[in-house]
Amino acid sequence: MNQKKLLIFMPSVEMGGGVEKNFFLISNHLSQNFKNISVITVDKSIKKNLNNNIKIIGPNSNIWKSNSRYPKYFICLIYLFWFLIFNRKTLIFSFQANAYAAIISKLFGNKIITRSNSSSEGWSKNSLKKFLYKTLLKLPDQVLVNSYQFKLELDKKFGIKSFVIYNPLNKSSIIKKSKERINLKFFKKNNLKLLTIGRLVDQKDHNTLLRSINLLKNEKIQLLIIGNGSNKDKLERYILEKNLISKVKIIPFQNYNDEIIKFYDESNILILPSYTEAHPQVVDEALARKRPVIVFNEIEHVKRDRKGIFVTNRDLNSLRKELDFIIQNYQSIQDDMKKNILPTKKDFLKKLDNILNS
Repeated sequence: MNQKKLLIFMPSVEMGGGVEKNFFLISNHLSQNFKNISVITVDKSIKKNLNNNIKIIGPNSNIWKSNSRYPKYFICLIYLFWFLIFNRKTLIFSFQANAYAAIISKLFGNKIITRSNSSSEGWSKNSLKKFLYKTLLKLPDQVLVNSYQFKLELDKKFGIKSFVIYNPLNKSSIIKKSKERINLKFFKKNNLKLLTIGRLVDQKDHNTLLRSINLLKNEKIQLLIIGNGSNKDKLERYILEKNLISKVKIIPFQNYNDEIIKFYDESNILILPSYTEAHPQVVDEALARKRPVIVFNEIEHVKRDRKGIFVTNRDLNSLRKELDFIIQNYQSIQDDMKKNILPTKKDFLKKLDNILNS
């Protein structure tokens, strides 16, 4: 694609997740190829994480930052519409609200690439939505996804041809951060240290983990939850009501520049309790630090042929059985994990350039 202008559509930047890391990586990389590059977002504070030639477009008021995603989508779609009135020959790269961004882009005859990161199970549950998305997902010129499982799902369900680029790992940054220590003052030396990372929302199902820890409260086990989200107050109330303060801790966290790597090294096992996932970055990060990962059977596809990922049912007995197995075989599991081949930043950017130039 030979456009000279690029607009990246990213209304809601919630620092800490794989989507955000992808956004920064792609934006800064493409700023080397496009002299005229802009980002539409409500969070103008992200400018410090972007290259100097990237212009930020969006509302000046900070009131939008405290809203849920949908008001952010709405105001940014208005900015997108207004931008395209005066900038017809611009390539659009959308990370969020992709269907709506595609409608507006095609109204003005602009080419658009979308990057989808979340399973369609979360946003196409009924027949009407499935019908609508079957039409809307054909609007983008290219649809990028972050796993082959997600590609098969989208292509079959919506009749499109998507392209796979796995979320990358910056190995040099991970090695550097792993050498830094943190003063956590939570985990006790001889306890089993569990870690979970993700937005505090229903889809991530932190409730199952808290109920499990509550049933195991008399054992040497602790859980560190890292994330932000609408369920934070509810989870903290449960922790207080069940007297789990010494067992469970919630830390809000921002993960630019791989700062989160230090927490993997403080823990023994990562647990990902989500109901739906495509290719969660936290799994690759845990594997990079040779930390075993437990997922529930709803997202067993994330295991693929990788070593160190264990699938269990969403109940205490199954989880306990898996924890016991990992503890008893921890060293051999870590040795086996050395065989994993993880996605790299170099491969990611090479595939991205090939798609953009196709």
